[in-house]
Amino acid sequence: MKIAYILPGGDEMMNRKIGRPAKNPTAPLRQRADRAGYGTEALSLAVRCHHRHLDKILNGEVQPRRDLAIRLAKALGCSPADVLWPEPVDNPIEKPVETACKPISH
Repeated sequence: MKIAYILPGGDEMMNRKIGRPAKNPTAPLRQRADRAGYGTEALSLAVRCHHRHLDKILNGEVQPRRDLAIRLAKALGCSPADVLWPEPVDNPIEKPVETACKPISH
């Protein structure tokens, strides 16, 4: 049996960010959730997880179990590996560029 949560205000209420500011707004999963447009409360309802536990996951304090990592990945539009081993969203890994040519000297 599935239980549906209906909040007053409908989708607007679900998409609005509710609650206190994040403890660690630069945490990679927190950034990913913000980019997806989720607040902690709305995301916790979407992935069926208590908001306090989800807050610890988003801040990087605890690791989610495999089933929750899969639900988070679906909600955030990423792979479960991105949830389990997040990398900073704003700082992609820079790879060194090797030049195959030597500079021309005149």
